[in-house]
Amino acid sequence: IPIVGNIPKGLPEFTAEIIFPISFVEQLSLVVFNIVIIGFMESIAIAKQLANKHSYQVDSSLELVGLGMANL
Repeated sequence: IPIVGNIPKGLPEFTAEIIFPISFVEQLSLVVFNIVIIGFMESIAIAKQLANKHSYQVDSSLELVGLGMANL
């Protein structure tokens, strides 16, 4: 078996910066908020159209809860 060199013991140090770039949170927060609002408005508009077509009521609060649970 050839020797590859020194292999350090243990796991490497965890850094959240690799997975979640914290430096961009402030710049992205407005964009993410706008995407969420537009997605909710689109969903409630479709739900209201279907409610009118099939004669039932839509509760926008429950629609928001449903979207949150679906995204979870």
